[in-house]
Amino acid sequence: MASRTTVTRVSWLAAMGAALLLIALAFAQRSASTGKSTHQAPTRKESFAPELGHPGPAEPTRAELEQSIMARLRRLRDEDPASALSLALQGNLRFPTSPDAPERGWIICRSLVALERFPEAVAEARVVAEQYPGTPWAEDVEKHLLVNPMSDPAERGYGHRSELE
Repeated sequence: MASRTTVTRVSWLAAMGAALLLIALAFAQRSASTGKSTHQAPTRKESFAPELGHPGPAEPTRAELEQSIMARLRRLRDEDPASALSLALQGNLRFPTSPDAPERGWIICRSLVALERFPEAVAEARVVAEQYPGTPWAEDVEKHLLVNPMSDPAERGYGHRSELE
């Protein structure tokens, strides 16, 4: 009985192997007749371009990307200082010499102050004042963080809503 089961299994496996071989040959013949290989990965144009012959959506230019980062930063700077800080640092790494770099430096300083990381804010203010002298952003951080630093709670205005407190 055991040998009959073994013969049945072997013949079944042989039949399956033959079927798979026939399927593989059929695909190979079809590929040869169309001129395309079934094993090639689709190219970028084939996989992403619409069927109407129009190119896919264009990637944003560097300027467009930076402007979208700056627009998002301007929205986040007052609402979410931690996210603004992270995005501004990323923007400075990606676009270190752009005209918007001084504003990103200012946003970094503001975010650090809002997060109560005063020594880091002062250090960043020094960098902004050194790298972008004469800009309104550098003058603002110099005025608020270097001339009147916020590191000592005894200083006038530190942690108070008005000067009368």
